[in-house]
Amino acid sequence: MEYDVVVVGGGPAGLSTAIKFAQENKKNNTDFSICLLEKGQISKLVGSTKGTVSLIRKRSYWNFSNLKAKDPVILGLCSQEIFEKALGKANRRIEREKKALAREEKLKASAQSSQESN
Repeated sequence: MEYDVVVVGGGPAGLSTAIKFAQENKKNNTDFSICLLEKGQISKLVGSTKGTVSLIRKRSYWNFSNLKAKDPVILGLCSQEIFEKALGKANRRIEREKKALAREEKLKASAQSSQESN
C-alpha cells in the first residue's frame, strides 16, 4: 500500500501533524492518504533497531529510497478504532494546549497593561 504522506512518530508532534493534515485534507476537499507510524512500528516493519529508526527519520538510512510505507492497521499493529481514538485524543490535547496558551498570553498582556498604568 502506498501513501501520499507518512508521519513518523506517534507522539504529540506526530499525532498533531497527522491530525492537521487530515483537517486540511477535509477543508480543501482533497483525498491524500496519511500513514502514522510509531518508532516501534517502524522497527517491526524494517526489522531493525531504534538506531536505524533514527536514520530513517533523518532520511540518511542507506536503503531509504527503497522503503515502502505500510498501513499499520492492515499489518495488525493496531486496529482502526484504536488509531482513530488516538487521533481524537491528540486533537483534544492540542485544543487544551491552545486554550492554555491563549489564557497565558492573556494573563501576560493583562499584567503588562497593569504595570504600564502604574
